[in-house]
Amino acid sequence: MLRNVKLVDPSHLVLYRSGLVFERVMTGQVECLQVDGVLQKRNLVYCASTSAGKSFVAEVLMLRRVITTGKMALLVLPYVSICVEKAEHLEVLLEPLGKHVRSYYGNQGGGTLPKGTSVAVCTIEKANSLINRLLEEGRLSDLGIIVIDELHMVGDQHRGYLLELMLTKLRYAVGEGSSESSSGESSGSSSGKNDPAHGLQIVGMSATMPNVGAVADWLQAALYQTEFRPVPLEEYIKVGNIIYNKKMEVVRTLPKAADIGGKDPDHIIELCNEIVQEGNSVLIFCSSRKGCESTAKHIAKLIKKVLIDVDGENSEFMDITSAIDALQRSPSGVDPVLEETLPSGVAYHHAGLTVEEREIVETCYRKGLVRVLTATSTLAAGVNLPARRVIFRQPMIGRDFLDGTRYKQMSGRAGRTGIDTKGESVLICKPGELKRIMALLNESCPPLESCLSEDKNGMTHAILEVVAGGIVQTAKDIHRYVRCTLLNSTKPFQDVVKSAQDSLRWLCHRKFLEWNEETKLYTTTPLGRGSFGSSLCPEESLIVLDDLLRSREGLVMASDLHLVYLVTPINVGVEPNWELYYERFMELSPLEQSVGNRVGVVEPFLMRMAHGATVRTLNKPQDVKKNLRGEYDNRHGSTSSNMLSDEQMLRVCKRFFVALILSKLVQEASVSEVCEAFKVARGMVQALQENAGRFCSMVSVFCERLGWHDLEGLVAKLQNRVSFGVRAEIVELTSIPYIKGSAADIIKIAMINIYSTISEDIDSAASSSSTETRFHVLKGRCRILLQVHDELVLEVDPSYVKEAAMLLQSSMENAVSLLVPLHVKLKVGKTWGSLEPLQAD
Repeated sequence: MLRNVKLVDPSHLVLYRSGLVFERVMTGQVECLQVDGVLQKRNLVYCASTSAGKSFVAEVLMLRRVITTGKMALLVLPYVSICVEKAEHLEVLLEPLGKHVRSYYGNQGGGTLPKGTSVAVCTIEKANSLINRLLEEGRLSDLGIIVIDELHMVGDQHRGYLLELMLTKLRYAVGEGSSESSSGESSGSSSGKNDPAHGLQIVGMSATMPNVGAVADWLQAALYQTEFRPVPLEEYIKVGNIIYNKKMEVVRTLPKAADIGGKDPDHIIELCNEIVQEGNSVLIFCSSRKGCESTAKHIAKLIKKVLIDVDGENSEFMDITSAIDALQRSPSGVDPVLEETLPSGVAYHHAGLTVEEREIVETCYRKGLVRVLTATSTLAAGVNLPARRVIFRQPMIGRDFLDGTRYKQMSGRAGRTGIDTKGESVLICKPGELKRIMALLNESCPPLESCLSEDKNGMTHAILEVVAGGIVQTAKDIHRYVRCTLLNSTKPFQDVVKSAQDSLRWLCHRKFLEWNEETKLYTTTPLGRGSFGSSLCPEESLIVLDDLLRSREGLVMASDLHLVYLVTPINVGVEPNWELYYERFMELSPLEQSVGNRVGVVEPFLMRMAHGATVRTLNKPQDVKKNLRGEYDNRHGSTSSNMLSDEQMLRVCKRFFVALILSKLVQEASVSEVCEAFKVARGMVQALQENAGRFCSMVSVFCERLGWHDLEGLVAKLQNRVSFGVRAEIVELTSIPYIKGSAADIIKIAMINIYSTISEDIDSAASSSSTETRFHVLKGRCRILLQVHDELVLEVDPSYVKEAAMLLQSSMENAVSLLVPLHVKLKVGKTWGSLEPLQAD
C-alpha cells in the first residue's frame, strides 16, 4: 500500500511502500527512469522480460504525471482479467492520496472520462473509444500520460490494429508528422491544430519485440532495453523419455517406471510430481479446451497427494472443500470436471469457464490450493499466474504449430519472482517435430509490421477516425497524418499517401465523408459520425445500417428475436452444431422463422450445413472486411438473400444462432438450460452476453448519431436485458449497486421473482409458475420498497404480512441452487426502528 508520496524536487518522485526499500528496486528500473528526458514527459519504450519490473516503472511515471500536472493517466491493457487485477492494485495504491481510479472494460465505465478521474484502466477497445470522445469534446489536453502494456500487440491484425490507430492519432495530435520527417517529402501547412494534447507522454512496454528500435523511432521515444530476468529460465525439450537442453545435450533420462505401467506414456505425472512434492506449482499448456479438461482429469487420478497448508486468516478459502462450496454456491453451480479434480489440487482454466469459476480457480492457484493448472495459450497473456515449471503438452495451439512469439510468452510464465531461484519450461514433442522445435527455440520473433497496409486491415478506418475526430480536415493534413503511421516507416511515402487517398474516395463514395470544393475541407456525414461515435468500423457500420434500414421498414415486435438479432455482434466466434441448429430452427414458430428469413437465414443452407457441407471460414481481417463490403453491395437496395455468397450466408447464420441463444436468455431461461439446448459452454454464454451488451451500446449510439431516436430507444432498453437475461418489465431491477458475486445474483434473482409475482401487470393465469399462482393475492398489495446490500425491504398490506414473508423467504432461499441451505432472517414492523423477528411458516 502507498504510505506516502513526496515530491523531493520537480524532477524526482520518491515512493515509500510498506515492505519495499530502495535497495530492493532493481537496477534496470532505476536506469530506465534515469534515461534522459523520461521524467520530463519524453516518450519511452521499455523492453524487458516478464517479471523484470516494467509495471513499477509505469506506476512511477503515471503517478508523477498525475501528481505534478493534475492530468489523467490512461493505462491500456490487452485483457479484461489484467484490467481487473491492475485496477484493484491501483485503487489501493492511490486511495490514500484521494485519487480516483476508474475501470473501462466489458460493460464497465461507460463512454466518457469524468473530470475527477486520475487513472483510467482500460482495454484496447475502450481506450480507443475514450480517445475518440476526448477528441470530440476537445479535451485531449486533459490527458497527461498513456501507458501501453504489451506494445508488441500493435502488430496483431485483430486487436492490435486499434492500438496502432490510437497511437497514430496521438502522435498526430501532439504535432508530429511535419515536413522535417525522414522521408524527405514536404507536407506543407496543416489546418492549424497544433498539439491539442499539450505534452502528452506515451509509454510502451513489451517483453517480446524484435524491431523495438524501429517502434521507438516511430513513437519518437527513448528506448530502454535489457535482457535481465530476475528469475533465470532453463528451457528443455522432451522426446520420449529423454530430456534435452536447447543445445540438444541430454540432461536426464526418465526411468521406465515413470510411465506408470503405460498409463502415462508422456510422463506428465512424473514431471508434475517432482515439482509438487517440493511445494511448488506446475502450469501445463494444452492445445485445446478439451485437452485441458482431459489432462486435468488424467493428472488428478494419478498424481501423489500432498498436504497443503494455507494461512486461513489471509486466505479467502480455508481449504479446497471451501473452494468447492463456493463453486456450488455460484449461479451456474459447480463444473463436474473441477469437482473431480480440485480435491487432488488440480484444475483447468480456459474460456469455457464462467467468470466466477475462473476467479475461484485463479485464487486457489495463487494460494497454493491448486498446484497443477492446465490451460490454453490465452492464459499466458491474460492472467498473471506464474509457476516453477511450465510444460507444453504438445507444440500446438489449436491446429497451428507453436510460433516463436507465443512460445516466449508462454515459457516466460516459468519462475516466480521472490519465490523461485529458477524457472523451467519443458516442451514435449515427437521425434518428427524436433527439427521445427529447434528452429522455434532459436528463432527470433518476427518484426512488427503495420496493420494499415492494404494486405492487412487497410487505412479506411484510420482515416475516418481522424477526420471525424476533427484533427484532419485538409489534403495537407492527410500528408502529415500519413507521416505519423508505422506504415510510413516501412513503405514509400507516396505509396502510403495513395492508400490514404483511396480510402478517402471510398469513404466519400459510401457517404461517410464529404469533400467541399469551396472550402477544400473534408467533413463528416451523420453516417460517419455514427460509425466514429459508436466505434464500429466502416464495414460493420454498413451492415448495421442495412439491418436497421430494413427493420425500420418492418420490425417484428411480436417476438424479441428480431431486436435481439440487431444487437448481436456481426462477427461471432461460435461454431454451431449445425445438425442441432437445423433442428432448433425448424422448431421455431412461423413468426420466428420469418425473422430468420428477413435477416438472410434460409432453410436450404442450414440443411446443407447439417449434412456436412463445408464453407471457407474467413479469419483474416482483410478477408472479413472485404466480405462485409461485398455483402452490403449485394444486398443494398434488395430484400432478397439469394445474392449472398456462401461465406456471407455463413456469417449471417452464425449471428442468428447466437441471437437464438440470447433471445432465450432475455426470456429468463437459465444459463444451464440454454447450454443444454444449444450445446455451448457456460463461459461462452457469459461472454456472448457481455459482448452483446457492449455491441448493443454501440448500436444505440449509432442510431442516436443518425437521428433514429425510435430505434435508439428500443435498442438502449435492450442492453441490460441482454447483459442480465431478464424480461422487459423487470429490466430496471438489474441495476443493483454496491454488491458483487453470488450475493448480487441471489438478490437480483430474488427481486426479479418477487416483482414478477406481485406486479399487477403480469397475468398469473398465463404463467406456469406455481410461485406466482400461490401468491397472487399479493398483487397490488405489496411492493419492493428498498434494496440495501443483501437485504430487501417490502411494503405490504398489514392483512397479508404472512404471505409476503413466505414469498420473500422462498424467493431468497431458492434464487440459486445451493447444497448448503441459505438461512433468511425475516423482520416486520411499521417503522425501521420497530422491526421485530418474524418466523414464516
